[in-house]
Amino acid sequence: MADPNLANFNGRVRRIHDAYQRGARFETAGSKGRARRPRVRRRWLPLLRPLLIVLVAVFGLKSMIYNHLGASAYQTRVAEMRASTGFEHYGALLMQADPVTLYLAAAAKRLQH
Repeated sequence: MADPNLANFNGRVRRIHDAYQRGARFETAGSKGRARRPRVRRRWLPLLRPLLIVLVAVFGLKSMIYNHLGASAYQTRVAEMRASTGFEHYGALLMQADPVTLYLAAAAKRLQH
C-alpha cells in the first residue's frame, strides 16, 4: 500500500509545477524578497551610453589630431575653418582646442616619448 504522505507530496509538487508552467511564481516566508521583479526601464538611460561613446570618440579624435599636427598648425587650421562660411564655421566651433583636448593630447605625447 502506498504511503498517503507521499501521495499528498506528489500532488503538491504537481500543483506547483502546473502553476509554474502557467507563469505563477512563489516566494517563501524566509527568502527576504529575492523574487524576480520586473526591471524598471528609465527613458534616458539607453541614450546615455551612445552619447558617452560619441563624446569619447570626438575628444579622442581631436586630441590625436592636435597631437599629430602640433599646436600652431592645429590653431591655424581651426582659424581657417572659422574664417570660411557654411558648415566649416560650425566645424571650427567643434574642433577648437578645449581643456579636455589639450589634456588628452599632452597625455598621448607623454605616452609616445
